[in-house]
Amino acid sequence: TPNGGTLSASGRIGLDADAGFPGEIAFQGRRAGLASGPEATAVADLDLTLSGPLARSPRIAGRVDLVTLDLAVPD
Repeated sequence: TPNGGTLSASGRIGLDADAGFPGEIAFQGRRAGLASGPEATAVADLDLTLSGPLARSPRIAGRVDLVTLDLAVPD
């Protein structure tokens, strides 16, 4: 990510449209920049899994730990 953090993903997706493209994808992030703008900046560590029929009703599970969160409230 632009701040020097990392994001990665690995997994599998089945090419079965009738089954909703079943799969499991794992996402990892270390000091990943998730938001960067004039009102908010967020950096986080994350371990997430997206699984099930990905085109129908995927399930997301895991953890996101905010390392830093800076908010600016306009006047």
